Amino acid sequence: MTIFGVSSQFFGSKSHYLPPRIRTFIRDYSVPLCVVFFTGFIHFGGYLDDIRFTTLPITRSFHPTDTINRKPDWFIRFWEDIKVKDVFLAIPFAILLTALFYYDHNISSLICQSSNFPLKKPSSFHYDFFLLGVTTGVAGLIGIPAPNGLIPQAPLHTLSLCIYEHDYETGVNKITGVVEQRLSNTFQGLLTLVMMTRPFLVVLGLIPQAILAGLFWIMAITTLDDTDVVRRLRFLFLDKEWKLKLSKIVIRNHEQRSLAKANCDEVNNSFEVANDTSKLQGGSIADTQFNSSDDFPRITENEGESLSTQIIPADYPIEFYLVRPKYFIIYLILELLAFAGEYSITCTKGAIGFPGVLMLILLLVPIVFPRIFPKDQLKLLDSEAADELIMRSLKLHSFNFD
Repeated sequence: MTIFGVSSQFFGSKSHYLPPRIRTFIRDYSVPLCVVFFTGFIHFGGYLDDIRFTTLPITRSFHPTDTINRKPDWFIRFWEDIKVKDVFLAIPFAILLTALFYYDHNISSLICQSSNFPLKKPSSFHYDFFLLGVTTGVAGLIGIPAPNGLIPQAPLHTLSLCIYEHDYETGVNKITGVVEQRLSNTFQGLLTLVMMTRPFLVVLGLIPQAILAGLFWIMAITTLDDTDVVRRLRFLFLDKEWKLKLSKIVIRNHEQRSLAKANCDEVNNSFEVANDTSKLQGGSIADTQFNSSDDFPRITENEGESLSTQIIPADYPIEFYLVRPKYFIIYLILELLAFAGEYSITCTKGAIGFPGVLMLILLLVPIVFPRIFPKDQLKLLDSEAADELIMRSLKLHSFNFD
């Protein structure tokens, strides 16, 4: 299950075999089809008949699955058999949980609305966080898992709503738009209620738990490959000669595009103050200037590096090529140390305190990083996750009611 699921995901998103539409179909529907196939695969007979697969436990329609340790009316009677000292004992853990949810939700929202996605509608972080608080309270009262953002799986929904166009010059699929709507979220919630009816519960009861374990492995492996730390590790271990050659191409192209943007801005400013009589027939001043400019830097075929003027590195951000290698490695080491701290505490009896380690890291980063990295290098290493419109909506504004 895991091998087929991960392979199909990488085939659909990383390979160049078959037309883009077919690869997109494989990427979007291979995982649910794997669940369906392997659920039926256990009934193929042979040696599989000798194995007793543990399936999902089911119950009556709209009733909790656990009917032994709780009553079937959903409501958690939290006031029974509780002492005053238990309330105060729970306060530190509640603070940690609140901090974790605050961090998880905002980071999840940011990566769902990162600069990689050409979003047009503004975000509503504070409204969403308010709804998260309400739903978390309700979840605690009825005894279901508390809803919160998952990192790094959060942008899967945004990715599924992206509109892609295949660029045959660079060989990658470029995101040209996002279908911004809440309809799919609403249908997802309604389908959850539908799956709580008895006929669908019977169907869910046929799925082996091993299949769901494979599903989580697929989610983990495919999303882990796109995380910042893994991408930096892959970039670090690229062949040095290949990376050097690619760096020259990318940096030259970056300088070329920067100069083109500066020239365009200069021409546009001149165009705005010019008289209407200065307009050229069938074109613009900018077109004339750029077409006749001999000083415009280009990548020539004589250098063996002829590329489109719009090339963008497909696998790695351009900042990876621009930052100095020394600071790149230091930044990566600090990321790995933070990961080691988080993972280590989860392997101990104090695993419940892992949000505390996370909060400590968040407090140390703005203090330590400016002392280690120059400002220009830190901007390349840790640039803004989203555009200005999205970041502005994160700020709290004061209102004057006078």
